[in-house]
Amino acid sequence: MPLANLEYNLIQELGSTNKRFLLMGDCYYRLLHWPPTDNDSNSIREAAEFCECLDENFFTQHVEACTRNDAILDLVITDEPDMVHDLVNLGPFPGSDHNVLLWSLEVKTVHKLVDREILDYSKADVEAIKRELHEVNWQTFFHESNTEQCRVDLKKRLRILSGNTYQLRDDSAGEINRFG
Repeated sequence: MPLANLEYNLIQELGSTNKRFLLMGDCYYRLLHWPPTDNDSNSIREAAEFCECLDENFFTQHVEACTRNDAILDLVITDEPDMVHDLVNLGPFPGSDHNVLLWSLEVKTVHKLVDREILDYSKADVEAIKRELHEVNWQTFFHESNTEQCRVDLKKRLRILSGNTYQLRDDSAGEINRFG
């Protein structure tokens, strides 16, 4: 049986996103070692395909000890080898045949000071906005535009209306957090 299409598609999609991720879960390959060896199980081919798919996408699987009886069933996969560290198997989870895993996750946060305009909606001329929006021929406005272009055009139009009917507030700087 080849690598399940859902697993393969998920891994391929994660590989194409260029975003950081951690994927954890219960796999159905009864692995004794990571990466799999010829002596691991009777599903050698499926386990090898899974491992190869991870390698092709430059992903790291961090669990190296058995998590259920004599097999590695619970996996922790990331796109960065140094994202997970200090992984510890804490032993059996009460009421389950799986073990509890604990690890440290390296997440970097970037702080940026953002200078932006903040509109004071309490001073908006709502009636003027309604009149101007009512006068727009939306069929013509969005004609032959893709979804992204429609979004951009609408945003520009609303920005123009906002500039005509709103006043700016004084607190125009703020701090945002983004994960690196």
